[in-house]
Amino acid sequence: MTPIGGRSGRERRRLFAGGLLVGAAVAFGLAVLANALFGPFGGGDAASEARSTIEQSYFHRVGGSSLENASIQGMVRALRRRYGDRFTRYLSPRRFRQFESDTSGQFTGIGLTVTRAQRGLHDYQAFLHEAGHALHYAGCDPALPYTFRNISRDHALTEIYSYIFEAITREPEWHAHYFGLSDEESARNAEATTFLEAILFRRYTAKLQFELDFWARFNENGSGPDGYEKRLTEATGVRYRADAYLADMDAGFYSADYLRAWIRSAQLRDYLVREIGEDWWRNAETGDRLRALFAEGTRPSSEEIAARLGYQQLDIGPLLHELGA
Repeated sequence: MTPIGGRSGRERRRLFAGGLLVGAAVAFGLAVLANALFGPFGGGDAASEARSTIEQSYFHRVGGSSLENASIQGMVRALRRRYGDRFTRYLSPRRFRQFESDTSGQFTGIGLTVTRAQRGLHDYQAFLHEAGHALHYAGCDPALPYTFRNISRDHALTEIYSYIFEAITREPEWHAHYFGLSDEESARNAEATTFLEAILFRRYTAKLQFELDFWARFNENGSGPDGYEKRLTEATGVRYRADAYLADMDAGFYSADYLRAWIRSAQLRDYLVREIGEDWWRNAETGDRLRALFAEGTRPSSEEIAARLGYQQLDIGPLLHELGA
């Protein structure tokens, strides 16, 4: 029969004796550590002796570098806490090498955009759009200064090349050639991509108008969603909720860059059709001309490209023709 408390007297005595032995072992270990650290008279380099004792006597093997990093981290942590220091950090050798790599301006690898596949034409448009960005930056002349290979004054320039690649989906022959569609199906697909492009152009036009109004009144009342829902819903025929206005706000008036790129891309396509022909999208000469533009990196502005092609900066004639307006 088990006594009240759940354990027999013999079992309790055995557990007590075991605990006493464990306690004695821990106390002995602490005494050895203290003696090794401070010696009989408390002299010596405590940090070095502690490290040596841990390396030799700790029950688990610990590498010297781990102890060294932990020691330095402890010192830095104590100083930060004592002096309210929010800026000092300790980086291990491995993390410091990574930091140097991240800030050295030397980069390798590829650029990726990860998005949820929606199937159909939208996926092809998205793929070609992002391919335009990738080919633009991959085609930069490596002899250019860093700024012209990696930094642009705005985003309109690289968006030109994204849109010109996306424009391939508006060519009926592309659909027929690569998907084996009939002439009727190919024309319908090309018309659908043009419709989607028109919706997006109208959306970003309304979006820019809202953003200009938003910042114009910001100093007066902090602004708000006034006009967002009405403008975008009327422009696209799709209902936009007023409470989404901040989530839909792009930094640096990116919507204006998109609109400039749309105008310029239509000018570039019109130029390619005029100079090369209706099959510009599969003609090797188009590749040669685009590579020449890519090689300049981000040096030219979107407006400089328009002048080279022989168009006024805000000549929207080619875009209106492209969208069927």
